[in-house]
Amino acid sequence: MIDLFIKDLRFKKENTKPFNSIQNIRLILDYFPNSDKNIVLNKSNKELLKVNFKKYFNQIYKKGNRELLRIYFKKAVEIEKEIEENLHLKYISINRQTVQIAQEYMIKNMVGVNDAYHFAIAVQNNLDYLLTLDGDFEQITHVKNTPSVLKV
Repeated sequence: MIDLFIKDLRFKKENTKPFNSIQNIRLILDYFPNSDKNIVLNKSNKELLKVNFKKYFNQIYKKGNRELLRIYFKKAVEIEKEIEENLHLKYISINRQTVQIAQEYMIKNMVGVNDAYHFAIAVQNNLDYLLTLDGDFEQITHVKNTPSVLKV
């Protein structure tokens, strides 16, 4: 959702069609202080990295102006559904055994809770590979009969 939000705020620079209406984008920018608003409207892409878009997204959402952001929630769900259809995702559930496996990884390999659960689910479902952006899995890769971790 945040990426869609940012893309809309940069639609003129990127010469793309925004998801939200132009009027709503202008209203959204009114929540930005002038310094950040000027960066979004005028500055280079390097300067854009300094803008805390997530903060403004959350600020607008919390102040009760959800209508300005509704399109991003809706579009995020549409994109998720499209990904599901194209990748033929399989949904799996955790059970008591998953929890026990995860706990073992946490204790024996000093792995964080989320990482331990991801790895336990991969092991329990006999996956060959686990793709991740996270380097923390390197602590587990030496364990026998576990998925190969591919850091992307």
